[in-house]
Amino acid sequence: MLKGISLAFVTILLMFSGFFISELDFLSKAFASVHFSLSLSAPALVTESSPPISELRAGDPYIIQTTGTNQEAYNMSIVTITQVTDSEGVAESIGIVKAVATASSSFNVGVMWIPLHSGNYKLKTFALSDLEAPVILAFPNETSVTVNKSPKSTQNTPLPELRVIVGSISGSVRDSPLFIRVNVTDVQGNPVGDAAVSATVINSSGYGRTFHGVTISAGIWTFAWELPNNYTERLNVHAKASKAGYEEGITDELINSSP
Repeated sequence: MLKGISLAFVTILLMFSGFFISELDFLSKAFASVHFSLSLSAPALVTESSPPISELRAGDPYIIQTTGTNQEAYNMSIVTITQVTDSEGVAESIGIVKAVATASSSFNVGVMWIPLHSGNYKLKTFALSDLEAPVILAFPNETSVTVNKSPKSTQNTPLPELRVIVGSISGSVRDSPLFIRVNVTDVQGNPVGDAAVSATVINSSGYGRTFHGVTISAGIWTFAWELPNNYTERLNVHAKASKAGYEEGITDELINSSP
């Protein structure tokens, strides 16, 4: 991953003092005409398996990668600081990499960043001699990026709905029992088999009973309701169907039976 550099580093995310970073930036610009020992490329966002990315999404992990070049004829110990600030200038994360830059060679350094929110961000990389008595080794370079909202999770995608239709089987209602049929389909009218179905029937006198079953491949489930001979009933049927991968379907129907 790294070219022309021997590394012994640990990437650390710190909440560095905003004043300290601003001071480094100010000093670097103040000495823009001064010859620096290192040069830094503009930081770019990559993933572990891809080149620089054009569309960024909140919640995805990225590596902020900067290429540096040691312009001196000797090896030097360096500390790179990569800072991410939001549109308000507030530091969201800071990554520190300690390394040894090989003489007259280029190298890559990278720190991990996971943007938690969409918005505009600025990536900036500094190079110092150390953290105890820092000497600026390179003019800082920066990149502006825009992070988009994360696409909706599949868990939040609405499930297809079930539709439930209740009716009585045609025939002589004088016969006992009365057969009640429940049809379960999707919104396009396609039958849904293996759906769990329940139906609560309440008659004119307030008597109720609940039935349970499963639809066949044609999306049909049938159950029997006992009718007294030569007796008129007004039945209220509350039916419910459910199946994994679908939103539950519910319906209420009135069925009139008379001799």
